[in-house]
Parts: sequence; structure tokens; C-alpha cells
Amino acid sequence: MREKPAPTTPAKPRAPRKPRPSRFRDFDSARAFAHALKLESSTGWQAYIEGKHPEKEPLLGDIPRTPRNAYRDQWQGWGDWLGTGNVAPFRRIFRPFEEARAFARSLGFISPTQWQNWCRKSGQRPPDIPSDPPAKYRDQGWISWPDFLQPPA
Repeated sequence: MREKPAPTTPAKPRAPRKPRPSRFRDFDSARAFAHALKLESSTGWQAYIEGKHPEKEPLLGDIPRTPRNAYRDQWQGWGDWLGTGNVAPFRRIFRPFEEARAFARSLGFISPTQWQNWCRKSGQRPPDIPSDPPAKYRDQGWISWPDFLQPPA
């Protein structure tokens, strides 16, 4: 095999790229458009951009199909984009263990089943109280369900 001769002059450095003007409308206006669609999740958004919601206004050319990429600096999550207020589980911030336990004890439950039913059905669980406290507080003071739900005798 023949070897390539070494270049006699160094490669010319590339000029920095100029930012391209966006073809999309500004973030606030695009988000308002998304809110008006009344979709409930990223799955709903995906179905919408695939045309599976014919009853809704079609996607306009100045609204990105992948808003989290187009608006990286402003992106706050799907709940913000769609107007649902939902926060992804991995981004939720919960009360410290001691405060969550005090709250749970104030409810007067004596079993994990009562807690789980209340979390699922009541609609009263504050967003900073986990529905699965053993998983959330495993390394932060969790002992047992009786300790979490019932005050010491």
C-alpha cells in the first residue's frame, strides 16, 4: 500500500458558524399554541404531530415537532409545554422525610393499604408528598409503614 505524503501546509481553520435564524416562532407563542391544543402528555403530542388528532388544528410550519430540541434554553418539560403542570417523576421535589412523615401521621391511617387508596383515589395528595414513601425515603430515614403512618405511643 502506498502511504499518503504528509501535507506541506497546515489545514486551514474553519470559520465559526453563524447562528441561523430560527424558522420557528418564539417559545412563548409556540407554547401558547401547544396549550390551546389541550393535550395531556408527550404521547398525546406525538400522536398530534403524526396527524392522529384530525379534530385539532394541524401543526403549523413554525411550530417544531420536537420542541425540547428547538427550544433547549427555555425547555421546562412537557407539563410546561402542554400546560398540564405535570412534572416528570425524576424531576419532582419532595418534602424531607420528617415533614412527610408528620403529614402522613396527621391523616390517621393505620395501614399501607389506606395510604395507597388515599393516594390513588382522593386527589388530595400534595405534589411534594410521594405516593411510594418506602422507595423515596429508603436511604433518608425510612423504617417501616407503622413508623411512617402512626405516631409513637
